Amino acid sequence: MKLVSIIKGHFSNALHKGLTSCELATSLTIALLSTTFPVFGLTTIVVTAIGVRKKLNIPLLILITYSLEPLRFLVFVPLTDFGSYIFNNSDNTLTLEMVKQVFSMDWMSIVSFFFSQLIYAIVGWVLLVIPLSIPFFYFVKNLIGFSLPKTKQCLD
Repeated sequence: MKLVSIIKGHFSNALHKGLTSCELATSLTIALLSTTFPVFGLTTIVVTAIGVRKKLNIPLLILITYSLEPLRFLVFVPLTDFGSYIFNNSDNTLTLEMVKQVFSMDWMSIVSFFFSQLIYAIVGWVLLVIPLSIPFFYFVKNLIGFSLPKTKQCLD
């Protein structure tokens, strides 16, 4: 048990080194936003660029994004369904039968179908995840604020 607490302490010190609770909450929020964005392959580039610009802990950002990567696959279909609902196109939902039907068509139909699904997912992401990230930021900031010393608190 003592070994676990020592490892946890070293890991916590490495992650919190020089960061306030606002910076840690910002890191977590940015990582969550970039991980749930439905375009695959952009996460590391976006997180690194934002981390350099805002002077955040880039290894922490990348660690969080890679650990949350399965979340992207879990939210893709619900975001697509929500986006198609917004466009009032509920007959074009992403189902296994629809995918099988599309793959029996020509390649332009396949590209068109998946591009429209990607647009629906991006619209769903913008309308759901971005507004939900604001309360998430304040929740994480307050949660982290309890564990950090008062000298590392946010300056509100």
